[in-house]
Amino acid sequence: MAFFKTPFGLTIRAAGFLFVAAARIALGQSGGGETKAFDPLASDEMRADARLNDVCFVSPLVGWAVGDRGTIWHTADGGRQWNLQPSGVSCPLYSVSFLNERVGWAAGGSAQPYRHGSAGVVLATGDGGQTWKQASNAVLPAFRKIRFLGAKFGFAIGDASTMFPSGAFVTETGGLDWQPIHGDHPPGWTTGDMTEPNTGALAGRLGAAAAVRRRTINRDRSPNLGHGTLRGLQLVPNGYGWLVGDGALVLLTGDWGLTWQATPGALPEGIPRNFDFSALAVRGARCWVAGTPGTRVLRTDDAGKSWTATPTGQTAPIHAIAFVDDLHGWAVGALGTILATDDGGQTWRRQRSGGTRAALLGIFSGPEDVPLELLAQVSGNDGYLGVVEVVNHREEPPRRAAPLEERLREAVVRLGGSDARLAWRFPLAPAGWELDEKAVVDGWNQINDNRGLEMLAAHLVRSIRLWRPEVVVTHSASPTGDDPRQHLINQAVLDAVERAADPTSFVDQIAEAGLEPWRVKKVYAVSTSGTDAKVSLAESTIADRLGRSLGEAAADARGLIEERFT
Repeated sequence: MAFFKTPFGLTIRAAGFLFVAAARIALGQSGGGETKAFDPLASDEMRADARLNDVCFVSPLVGWAVGDRGTIWHTADGGRQWNLQPSGVSCPLYSVSFLNERVGWAAGGSAQPYRHGSAGVVLATGDGGQTWKQASNAVLPAFRKIRFLGAKFGFAIGDASTMFPSGAFVTETGGLDWQPIHGDHPPGWTTGDMTEPNTGALAGRLGAAAAVRRRTINRDRSPNLGHGTLRGLQLVPNGYGWLVGDGALVLLTGDWGLTWQATPGALPEGIPRNFDFSALAVRGARCWVAGTPGTRVLRTDDAGKSWTATPTGQTAPIHAIAFVDDLHGWAVGALGTILATDDGGQTWRRQRSGGTRAALLGIFSGPEDVPLELLAQVSGNDGYLGVVEVVNHREEPPRRAAPLEERLREAVVRLGGSDARLAWRFPLAPAGWELDEKAVVDGWNQINDNRGLEMLAAHLVRSIRLWRPEVVVTHSASPTGDDPRQHLINQAVLDAVERAADPTSFVDQIAEAGLEPWRVKKVYAVSTSGTDAKVSLAESTIADRLGRSLGEAAADARGLIEERFT
């Protein structure tokens, strides 16, 4: 594998030297700790900047946050101090639910190479997380969300499988046994909520939504709600509920998820163009919403009639919000970030993070294009914060498998990377279809109001301003047309690097979204040939920290993305 300089970078001698400056900034807040023998990438040091996926508080003082690498953070003083708890697992934990200061559950799981199914993990504690144990020995898929309404009854949203085609579950034994909710789940549920054992709602990819009645999924009155992923759903008494997702989507229901409508008041100027929402907290008529970028938390005190966008003072994506009362709330997200408010969300302050920006941002057309060996070296072995952005998603039929976006992120994290995201606005035809540049752009135009290239530019500039990397890595140019999709991304990235540093470009990202111009130090293009390479990376190179070669480490992760036979 070789790396070529672009017009934006100077030649350097070695990849290790390339990222020294970025490491001092991006890793300056990382914590220390003993390395766990079971996984060098699940040490306390690596967990310090692990992405956090969920947060739960039972009082203004006591709470937990869970995330990648089996990370569980706990506080007993409202977040002034956060301490790691031993989970006993290294897989991603996606959700946490506590009934009181002692009794709680955490859930997650790992994708399986090549087959692309998943294996779930449900942990339980009766001592506030001092010890965690497996709650169930059942064969389950990965759970993306878990909530308990009492000591016995709970529900979970997970991946579909042959045994459990709906991907939705309930338990009446405190998590010991799980029963599937009846119904299919195409194209994949990502979130949901229940207010009682027989009433709930689900939402997922490609705008899919459904109501749950008598433990059966009912999609009859729930048409798809856009092209993106629906990422947060919460129901409240009397039939009301909220739903958020990609494209700054915010919807309301008055019938527990049978139908969804727009909020009565418009979101603040610039928010719909610049945000994808994933985090949601609701208390009565009050609602808080956040996502990517994490520069703003939206708040309404009147059920969506009016909205306020509050600065957070940071850019890392926010993946979950929890409020324990009308004043005290917490938000968690990328790079181990935890924010807090004690005035109902009028102001936010950082309580901890494992970093504030990335050393390296990789931008590629498809998951199969990501140079996994590079991540193994730079992030896994050398310890620098690396993030991957995949621009194109292929339009393929639903599968009973772990979703591609989660498999991509898990592959990146297994190699020591910090995060990965699969963009939703830029689809490609099914694998095997050969399209020229015009046909690719035509596909983007269909869901972007004939502004596919403009939306791509805005998306890439936002990613650069959000992650603020020292270095960007992308495809080599292909001006002869050998690979039109990679050439499109190469040219778009070079343009975005220039525009991200220009304060007059995409000014709404600065004025309304709270991002700032950012100048990338260097841009590198990846090639599998060594001709004219400025930096080379051999697969046989031994990564001491990983205990194996870069090629071996990458092969394991690649199985999460690719089929065994292609």
